[in-house]
Parts: sequence; structure tokens; C-alpha cells
Amino acid sequence: VGCLMKMECEIKKIKDNNQWEEKALEYFTKILGCCEQCPFCAVQCDLLNADHESYGVDHSVAQHRPQCLTMHQFPQSNKIVLDICSTSVASECTFQNKDTNYEPHPYKEYSDIYPKWRITPDLSLPASSYWKWFVCKYSSEIAKRYHAKE
Repeated sequence: VGCLMKMECEIKKIKDNNQWEEKALEYFTKILGCCEQCPFCAVQCDLLNADHESYGVDHSVAQHRPQCLTMHQFPQSNKIVLDICSTSVASECTFQNKDTNYEPHPYKEYSDIYPKWRITPDLSLPASSYWKWFVCKYSSEIAKRYHAKE
């Protein structure tokens, strides 16, 4: 009971000082962690400290998703990209998007464009079984949604 009363008093003080929105945002940020997304697969940064950049720690993701889930396709063939980011940054492939002014840029040099991200190159990391199943089952719908080829 004492804890609840203390929390109610704290909430009242915050409301009285018009700091409610600011404090709520602070609490949500602590709960949600970092909300930045991988520039290729859009998976949210795994780091729980939303302020990790101020400590010199780059964004990272332990398990990337197939890039076709975020509209990535090979420009020459217009086929959806089935690779995950860890595989792409270890390959000789290129990417192009608005951040590269739609000019081809080597995945291996992604940090030139996205310096606050760390994507570990690894050709042995496959996509999770779920995402393999998902892409296999829905590849035609994914391609149709992004006006690409399977």
C-alpha cells in the first residue's frame, strides 16, 4: 500500500508540473529500448538502453530477417532479396536506395552509409526457420506487394 501511495504522489507531482508527457516518454523509452531499425531488414535494434549511442555503442541486431520483407529487391533483375543482412554484408553484392542516391553501393561497405550500425558479416547464418517458411509460403504476395519478381 505504501508503494502505491508513493507512486500516486509522484504521478500527481508530475501532472502538477506539466511534465507528464516528458516522464511518460522517458518511461516508455526505458521499457522499449532503442527503436532504431536495421536499414536493410527493419528489425529493431536489440539494445535495451535507448541512450547507447551516447556511450559509443552502435546499433545491432542478433537475428536479421530476409530483406524482401522490407521492399529490398535486386535492381538488375527486380527479384526480391531473400538474403539476411549478415549474409549480404559478407557478399560481393551491392545495394541501392535513397540513402545511396540510388547508386549501387557494396554491402561490405554499408558502414560508409550507415556508420551507427554494426552488422556482423557471416555467410553461415541462415534466416530463422520461421522466416524461411514465411517467405516460402508468401513469396508471391511479397513480390506482388513490392512490384517485384519472385
